[in-house]
Order: sequence, then structure tokens, then C-alpha cells
Amino acid sequence: MDLGSGRDTNSYYDYLARWILLEGNRLLLTGGVVLGFFLLTLFLVSYGIISVGPQSPIQSILGSGVVAGLFSLISVTLAINQLISSRVFGSLDQLQGKLEGGSDLRDTVSEIADHPSPPIRIANFISFVGETMQEQAECLPNDHDFRDDAIQEQIQSYSSDLTAYAETVQQISGEMPAEKVIATLAGPDFAHHLNQTDELRSKQHENLTKEEREILDTIADLLGLITIFRQYYKTIALHQELAQLSRQFIFVGLPAVIAALLAPLLYKTNSPVALTSYPHELVIVITLAIVITPLVMLMAYMLRIATIFRYTVSVAPFVPPIEWPWSE
Repeated sequence: MDLGSGRDTNSYYDYLARWILLEGNRLLLTGGVVLGFFLLTLFLVSYGIISVGPQSPIQSILGSGVVAGLFSLISVTLAINQLISSRVFGSLDQLQGKLEGGSDLRDTVSEIADHPSPPIRIANFISFVGETMQEQAECLPNDHDFRDDAIQEQIQSYSSDLTAYAETVQQISGEMPAEKVIATLAGPDFAHHLNQTDELRSKQHENLTKEEREILDTIADLLGLITIFRQYYKTIALHQELAQLSRQFIFVGLPAVIAALLAPLLYKTNSPVALTSYPHELVIVITLAIVITPLVMLMAYMLRIATIFRYTVSVAPFVPPIEWPWSE
């Protein structure tokens, strides 16, 4: 489903969808879902719709099923840590290759911009690339007697569109949340501009000066760098997101396991429960809310990660298969 198809992206529905799927605080979202589950369960128990008494299956659910499920989630956490570690470790040759590759790309932009020291923060560097691309685009629309007005208008339109895109890229900064940076760079704009650059270079080759052809070559290189660093930034940001999930899962997973192990001990064989009815029901409902927290947290984080992957899966010059629904 394309959330942006035929919809007003400024509507309350789309704002809420964007907050839940992308921009919302994951801990706040987790807390809201858990609180809703707690209130719903308490309502159902209070009115006798569901039972947590001695004759209910709650003991076996908490004592075996929930504990087994929590340990399965622990396995998921270990797999996440293994995924993150696979990108951190490497041989000397591999690490040196990454260093040289990053340095070469940085030097390329430095040479184009005639700036000796581009920013070292990834988001600020992407903004610097956008600034350099805008400077190149503004050098294009020069009037020449040897070409007609239609071609000149095409070049002017191309320059204006590219400048607008470059200004959007320049809005990125290291102070922005990672998901905001990804949202700013998402969408097919980079691929469209790269395609327009190739068309202008090939179809209007004879109507362009040598300087203009060189500028278009530079712009194509900068657009390619933007998509490379977009994917690189996304990779780093999502690995940090997974690392944060792994860490927070430990903090909520341990209390959940302890609660699931201790709650069945409130029940005594062939006798009423250890606590009176109302406190007992409240304790069990609280326990259920605690044990479901790790699963809700995992789903909240995976929802954002899956949303980003769904809409930013391709690399230039190809357009993503599904258009980003929240264009800036």
C-alpha cells in the first residue's frame, strides 16, 4: 500500500501515520501501546469478560508460554548484535579499503568545491555536497547566440529544478534526527535529476559549450555522491537504531522474564490464590503488561526500520519501486 497515493500528506491521518511509522519516539510509542493494553485488559478482567483466576490458563501461559517466547526474543537480540558486529569487525585490508574509499570520495568533493576541508559529519557533508551542486547549477543558464530559445529555456528549467533540489539537500544538518535526514533524502528526485542530466548531455551535446558540458559532468558526479552517501548514512543510522533496540531490550526483557516467572507463584495448588480478588487481578494485569513490553518495543522499532527499507531500497539511477509517501 502506498500511503501517499492520492492523499493529502498534510492531513491529520498522514501526520499520525508518519509519526507512528517513522518520526515518533519509539519508547513513547511502546509506552502508549502497553498502556492501552493494560487498560483494555483491566477493563475485560473487571467486567468478567476474561478471567485470571485459579481455574484460568493464566498460570501455564505465564509459566511456560510467555517465558519461552521471551527467550526467543533474546535470540533475536543476539542475532541483531551479530549483524551489527559483522560491520564493525574486519581484517586490516578491509578496514584500509574502507578508509581509502571514504577519503577518495571526500577528496573528490573537496576538489570540485575548491574547499580544502569539507565537513566530517556525514549529514553536514551531504549538505555540503548540496551546496556545491547548487553552485554548479547556477553557473549553467548562460545565453548564447548559437542556440535557440527553446533549448535555452530547457537549460534554464533544468537549472531551476536542480537548484531547488540542492536547496532541499542543504537543509540537512548533523543536529537533525536520523529519521528526518533519511526522510529529506528519500524519494525519486535524485534519480530523476540524474536522468535529466544524462538526457541534456546526450541530446543537446552540440548546443552546449565545453564549460557547460564539464559542469553537467560535475553535477552528475555530485548526484551520484548524494545517492552513495544517502545509502551510507541510512546504513549507519539503522545500525545505530538496531544497537539502541538491543540495549533497551535488555532493560525491559529482564523484568519481563522475572515477572513471568514469579506471577504463577501467586497461585497455590488446590486453594484460593494468595491475594484477595481485586489486588490479585491488578497484579496479574500489571504482569501481563510487563511481559508484553519487549514484544511491543521490538515491533515499534521494526516498524520504522521496515518503513525506511520499503521506500529507500534502490540506488541511483533507478527510481524506488514505491514512491516515498511523505515528500518534503
